[in-house]
Amino acid sequence: DLEIRGAGNLLGSEQHGFVASVGFDMYCRLLDEAVKEVKGLPIDELPEPRVVTDIAAFLPDEFVTDAEEKIALYKRLADARELDEVDLLYGEMSDRFGRLTPEAKALIDLRRLRVLGRSVRATQIQVRSTKIEVELAAPPDREELKAWMSRLTVPVEFAAGSRFALIVRKTGEAPLETALLLMEQITGSTPAPESSTAVFRR
Repeated sequence: DLEIRGAGNLLGSEQHGFVASVGFDMYCRLLDEAVKEVKGLPIDELPEPRVVTDIAAFLPDEFVTDAEEKIALYKRLADARELDEVDLLYGEMSDRFGRLTPEAKALIDLRRLRVLGRSVRATQIQVRSTKIEVELAAPPDREELKAWMSRLTVPVEFAAGSRFALIVRKTGEAPLETALLLMEQITGSTPAPESSTAVFRR
């Protein structure tokens, strides 16, 4: 049914149409907000940031073979609004299917990145091999900035003007993990499971 409606192949690496442009979890969130609006229910005041990346992030067929189970996992991941929910799902998937493939781990990490970004009102997060950029809805106040600087070990630049952004040009060998570390240090959160960004850690 989703294939017919233009959602594309949600069970593998190919995603088409609107879902491809926003990501499956963001698509679910937008759909949820639309339903709430129709029903007159309150909509979350802290929207999730748009994440732009060229990193492959999906559940491969060889990792999760059952199609219905795969959809259920995508839905659970999309519904995870807190870090402990994301980490719980990570643990469950590891127990049930074994060590996560790079694509599956990236899917978990991107969800964690969105949750972290939401907590600091990020509007967009770009993660590429050459640059990481986090745009915020508003710049931090002086006390917030002081707290950030006391925790930051990732080499970061600040861009201010029409928008406020944090830019990392030395992304290391694992840009997604570097982006996670940046957001963890900004928010003061605990590291993601199996993080290997020791090069930037104290």
